[in-house]
Amino acid sequence: MVAKLLCKKVNPQSTADNIGVYRQEIMTAFPQVAQFEVEARRFELTMHPWEEWANGQSPFWWRAYTDVKHQRDTQFRQANLKNMLNAVAGLFVACLFLYKELAELPGLTPTPEMLGAAPKHLTGIRPIGVDVYRLQ
Repeated sequence: MVAKLLCKKVNPQSTADNIGVYRQEIMTAFPQVAQFEVEARRFELTMHPWEEWANGQSPFWWRAYTDVKHQRDTQFRQANLKNMLNAVAGLFVACLFLYKELAELPGLTPTPEMLGAAPKHLTGIRPIGVDVYRLQ
């Protein structure tokens, strides 16, 4: 749903309804999505949830989700922590771009602590108690 909303934000006439079309529309507007790093600093994890988009492929976690959804009896082993964490990281990135203008305003709270964009994707001004970020 967030990917569809992001496509509508980029192109209000968008009829995107699958991952391939989402990829085309989002990558045209935001090519940096494929290289976007998400950090779970507490656990020292770095994820690149959309990196397969750079090669024209669906993310591994998206394929796993689809396999589990349609073939739960044979593909349940793909319902694992790695795929879930990358799916949540992918949602985080999509939300950052969907709400980019709001994220760049001071006072948007709470500031994410579990997941964060890798520093190379941000320029920041840090007034007391508030993080203001500009996505690069």
